[in-house]
Amino acid sequence: MRARNPFGRVKRAMPAMVLAALLIAAQIGRAGEIDRAAAVNCRRMDFIQYAEDFAVAEPLDAVFAADSRGGTGGLRALRVQGGTVQRIPVHVSDWPGRRLIAHGLDFLQEGGKSWLFVVNLGATPHSVEVFRARATAAGLDLAWEGAIKSKVITSPNDVRALSLNEVYVSNDWVNGLVEQSGNIVKCKFKPKNADDLCESAFEKGKEPVIKYANGLASYTQGSKRFLLNAATLGNAVEIYRVGGDGRLAPYRTIRLRFGPDNIQFDGEGRLWIASFPDPRKIVLRDAIPFAFRVPSQISYVPFGSAPRHEVQVFHDDGRIINAATAAVFYKGSLFITAVSDQRSYACALGRSHRH
Repeated sequence: MRARNPFGRVKRAMPAMVLAALLIAAQIGRAGEIDRAAAVNCRRMDFIQYAEDFAVAEPLDAVFAADSRGGTGGLRALRVQGGTVQRIPVHVSDWPGRRLIAHGLDFLQEGGKSWLFVVNLGATPHSVEVFRARATAAGLDLAWEGAIKSKVITSPNDVRALSLNEVYVSNDWVNGLVEQSGNIVKCKFKPKNADDLCESAFEKGKEPVIKYANGLASYTQGSKRFLLNAATLGNAVEIYRVGGDGRLAPYRTIRLRFGPDNIQFDGEGRLWIASFPDPRKIVLRDAIPFAFRVPSQISYVPFGSAPRHEVQVFHDDGRIINAATAAVFYKGSLFITAVSDQRSYACALGRSHRH
């Protein structure tokens, strides 16, 4: 979930945000403290700060993250070797020079080429920047290939690319003041193309109400494809069936105890979820920056033929990390970050959660 101040359109919307904060504050009481981390042993990663999301790039043996304040210089990558986390130097080329405030990330390999998608809240209008990713002797090169822009990309949060012709973007907040609802749009990407190639991901008249459309993920089951979306204010992950034309149809709902932010599958069939016990506090924090310490938790849902019960592995009252927005499990380590906190962690799971 994005930290809405002090950037971009959010700054212009401050009166509405303050009003929303006051309305919500009248509805919620003081939440009890949550226990600090118990199931994991974590170490700081100082080179990743204020990052909203991770993107695993297995063909490049890398995990991408992005400092939301750092422009193109904030694009980061790491690898795990011998149980040690190492920073990979990243070089950005062909960037057109506009402002970059990185948010949601995704990685795609198609036709032997690697692509990194980056939601950009600094562009006017907001966009999804697309980079061609290559491994070099010096590290990783990200060559800018173009951007996805559209009149239907209004409040982008996350991006999930099933192919260059099926790029899904979640708009977190398009309707409502207190009960914010969002949507999902489907786009095509063509390098250096300025055409509007996006539309609703649902059939006209069949768009569901998504209570704050946040992180995206996907999986396949035989020939069937599914897209998942974190509905933060609905305390749920919504699963949609992806049709042959790329349209989405509601399939199943995973009910959670807390409000999910970013979601990510690992290579072992587990959906990792960063979530908030009281997601409405995010709105309060966004309206009045640094006034609130926001609790968060990390959990996973095992997937087999169907999703099973949620398993919690990390919980914190906001002292270790303030409002963790993303978690990903890669090569035996759990990585945790937060868009509103300079602290990010690499964690070793307890034995009962290791596979």
